[in-house]
Amino acid sequence: SKATVSVLYWTYKAKPYKPLNMYTARGRLIFDKSRNAGKTIPIHNMLVKLYDHDTLSSNDLLEVGCTDLNGYFKIIYDPAKAGWGDKPDLKIQLYDLIPSYKNGKLVQQEVLVVGFDHPVVNDVTISNFDFGEIEVKYWEYRPVESSYSPRLYINADAGFPIAQSAPPGRMAELRKRIAQSLLYRQVGFPLNETQLMVKDGTGEPRSDEYLVEMALNGFYPCKFKKAGDGRLFIDFSWAGMNQTGVRYAPDTTAYFRVADGAKTLKLDSIVVTERDGYARGYAPHMKKPVEYTAENCKGTEGLWDNVKKLWRINYLLFGEAYEHIATFHYNVEQYILPFMRHVRKNPIRNLLFPHFNGTVWINEKADPLMTDPEGLVPLTSAATPDAVEFATREAFGEEQLAGLEAAEADHGGPPPVHAGRGGVHGRPRGEQGVDAARDGERGHGGRVRHHAVTKDEAIGDQLCRSLIMFTTMKHCWTNDKQ
Repeated sequence: SKATVSVLYWTYKAKPYKPLNMYTARGRLIFDKSRNAGKTIPIHNMLVKLYDHDTLSSNDLLEVGCTDLNGYFKIIYDPAKAGWGDKPDLKIQLYDLIPSYKNGKLVQQEVLVVGFDHPVVNDVTISNFDFGEIEVKYWEYRPVESSYSPRLYINADAGFPIAQSAPPGRMAELRKRIAQSLLYRQVGFPLNETQLMVKDGTGEPRSDEYLVEMALNGFYPCKFKKAGDGRLFIDFSWAGMNQTGVRYAPDTTAYFRVADGAKTLKLDSIVVTERDGYARGYAPHMKKPVEYTAENCKGTEGLWDNVKKLWRINYLLFGEAYEHIATFHYNVEQYILPFMRHVRKNPIRNLLFPHFNGTVWINEKADPLMTDPEGLVPLTSAATPDAVEFATREAFGEEQLAGLEAAEADHGGPPPVHAGRGGVHGRPRGEQGVDAARDGERGHGGRVRHHAVTKDEAIGDQLCRSLIMFTTMKHCWTNDKQ
């Protein structure tokens, strides 16, 4: 007969571990006072991990906590986790939650706040230990003397060049791309708009019609002014800007007239004004302006095309300096810093963090790439590095981000600037205008402040819309149209 074997299983369910004594570690995180005019500004919603520090082995994680709205944290832990007969040597590390998306799902990556190294507290026997106020370098501003606009402080002595929280891979990728040859990088790009026009026979990049299209819908959509005779015009002036003297770059003004019953815009003429000793663009003496039209250039072959080329070159340089570098990079960075410092739980952070994080690193790399004596602008245009700085100073803050309530400044560096090409509330243009803004006057940029954004729900819809517009949609337009 068939044998039947019965097996009896004996199971045991362990009771939950209940420590005999629980200890508490508390403290408060604030921004580095030396970089914030001595003010006490709390860091809220920062992840705090409490470890037992071991010299010969890996640290033991005791417990995890998080700072509250006022920067305070309280961590309850079991000292027995330090090991048999061992008193805990307390060490705290700070982690930022970096949002990213994998397969369409939001993932919060824990990233160590680099540059923060709080001393180890050995052999803790106090059941309620207080770390006190701890100053942290976190998305800090550069000192006023080293930056004319609010920029991110970079510590090149850290393991990688940043003293705040950010995934290091982004910097490595940027270095890799910049190290590649220009030809290698260009191979991977599709044909641009003008190349496609020539290839497909759909238009002529040097035509009057395409110049109008550039002014209206190019990477630098220009702001038209109205002349006394009713025509519209766009002018590019080198007033106050130094030139290298290697390339010819006069002032240019293009005039347009409305035609076909206000349905189209036609190029009418271009006025070229040379400057005496054009190597110094700010020379006060200027030669008599000369107005060129397609009609009066007929006697000289190629003259009209060359005049339009002078205007297009200025269009490209001023568009890059004013619209791209100043408006979308440096101007937006002044909003990114308080946003990163204080907007930490609002869902809008998850949306904008990748672009914001990338923007500040691109800005850092763009400084030498664009404006060094051997950089792109001095090598390919008539502008000197200080001419680019002048242009960005003059244009800085021209674009306003609305929807912010007034508040005190949250740092000791230069406040977000509102200068614009007309100066600060009627004050001088250019560098003096920016200095006036930095020292006292505040535009909307000055309202991205601590108490306006510490409570995440206080972020206005208009601010979110403006940031999304300038940092993503409009910026993408500029990049794509280039």
